[in-house]
Amino acid sequence: MVCARRQMIRSLRVIAFASLFLPGGSATRTLAQTSAKNPAKPAAPKTEASSRAVTTPKTDSTEPAANGSSQSKKSGDTSKAASASASASTTDKAKPAPQLPYSIRPYRIRVWFDFAPDTRLDSLARSRLIEHWLALVSRFIGPPWELDVAADSGPLAERTFDAITPKMIADMAPGYDKAFIIVVARRGSGLGFRGREYDATTFRLSTPKDKNAPFIADAPRALFDLSLAVFEPSAEIGESSQGGVMITVQGGELPVASPIGDFVQTGAVFRPIRIYLKPDKSVLQVLDIPYSYLMVESIDKAKARCMIVSSQSDPLTKRSAKKTKLVALGVKPTSNPVKLRFLTRPDRKPAAGYVLTATPVPKGKTRPVGLTDRQGRVEFNPIPGQGLIKIDLMAGDSEPLIEFPVMPGETHDGRPILVDPKSLTVALETEINALRDDIIDQIIVRRRIEKFLKAREAGNQWDEIERLLEEFKRLPPKTSFAERVSKMKDDAKKRQAESKKPIAILTKNAQSLFADTEAMIEGYLIDDTFAAYTEALEQRKAPANPPGGATGATPAAKPRVAAPAAKPQQAKTAPAQPQTKPAQPKNNAPTVAPF
Repeated sequence: MVCARRQMIRSLRVIAFASLFLPGGSATRTLAQTSAKNPAKPAAPKTEASSRAVTTPKTDSTEPAANGSSQSKKSGDTSKAASASASASTTDKAKPAPQLPYSIRPYRIRVWFDFAPDTRLDSLARSRLIEHWLALVSRFIGPPWELDVAADSGPLAERTFDAITPKMIADMAPGYDKAFIIVVARRGSGLGFRGREYDATTFRLSTPKDKNAPFIADAPRALFDLSLAVFEPSAEIGESSQGGVMITVQGGELPVASPIGDFVQTGAVFRPIRIYLKPDKSVLQVLDIPYSYLMVESIDKAKARCMIVSSQSDPLTKRSAKKTKLVALGVKPTSNPVKLRFLTRPDRKPAAGYVLTATPVPKGKTRPVGLTDRQGRVEFNPIPGQGLIKIDLMAGDSEPLIEFPVMPGETHDGRPILVDPKSLTVALETEINALRDDIIDQIIVRRRIEKFLKAREAGNQWDEIERLLEEFKRLPPKTSFAERVSKMKDDAKKRQAESKKPIAILTKNAQSLFADTEAMIEGYLIDDTFAAYTEALEQRKAPANPPGGATGATPAAKPRVAAPAAKPQQAKTAPAQPQTKPAQPKNNAPTVAPF
């Protein structure tokens, strides 16, 4: 009794599960009867390509024959038509049809599905799922895609999803532009889809993408979203000029069913790939151009203007001894963590303790994303939805060791990145930063003394003013800092010239630090205010002229304060008042230069 109840509950679940894919009862009966009549041949998914392949002209062979002669005549005609069609097919194979122009050539895509046993989907439910997915593709994408769903699992029948190689797919999908490999498995109460794309031109497998359908009814739309995520448009690279390059997108002039089918838009990113050709124009070798990308700036149908983002000066150079062809393959960001490893040159030791920063391309705010560990490795999670980013490995928080673009989620096969530690440059910049700290301290002390001088002058406390001026005289003069900067620059140039190997010590960042330091000395270490107070104090100490024209004692010499030549008039903007009114100090206040 218990077994019968379990069997009945299981049957009801199967019926309810299949009804989600079968909105009409008549369609259910028709498909069920069809599968029952042919139990040895499971129903294959109906596709647009397969329907076109099996469609044949209608003949009169189904009508009843009037007599035997007419029937034999018709059979003879049928045999002649079959032989003619066979000869025509042989001729077609011998002379393939000419290829369409690249801009109006649709993508011929081979699709393999692998349904895990835990999905509990029979052949009928699988067929309905694929039919609904094809309907969404036809509704939102249209002519750019020509899908051909295989009846078998293809490479998934021999290898696991992660163990598939491009060669396996190339042998199973000749004549196709791309191939989709999709695995369907159970995820909670719904389904999970995992897929990747194979590109026949570049022999590349894309990064795996995942989509989940929380409910069974959402499975077709989740499968459609996965197909959009794994698809990477192809393009041919043209001539480069003015820091950019023109590309021609495959099928870019074909009409799309909706804006969703417009895959290439402003901001889309392509990865350039170099293909080496044999004399017969067959492929000899396919190489990625490392750390180089093309970002679409504008697009007109199939033609797109792209900005070159690369760590190389000329990544798309055509100077090669062999015949080459440049193509581009679209790339999309994923949420997978970015993993990098850095080694120093030439000893290939781990670059430990360096700061890694990321900046969105083309414009964005720079943020630190990680610190290299003892093995030189660093891993960080990209911001969701963030596209192409520029990576900088910083030494000493200021000197960039290497700069290159990265698409979040792309794998680099664990290849280490060699960097020059620039130890001499880092040591020089450390000295410059120490000098800058000393200059900032002097600026703060000078600012404090200026504030006290102004307050004491307002209170007519000239004895305190004299004490503050003595404190200022004990500070290092402005010329001492300028001499230190000049000496460090000369030493760096001499060391760079005497090195046996070409070593760049005075990098752009180091030269920028020198320029900023010199500007800081000239702009903030100004002695005009203190010279004005010193002159006013000496005039107050000078005795008044006696009657009869006799002059008093000569005033003491002025302190050796270096007055800037840029503002000679500000040092004497506060002349002393007539000697008849020595008790009005507020009228002979010096002009204090702003900080």
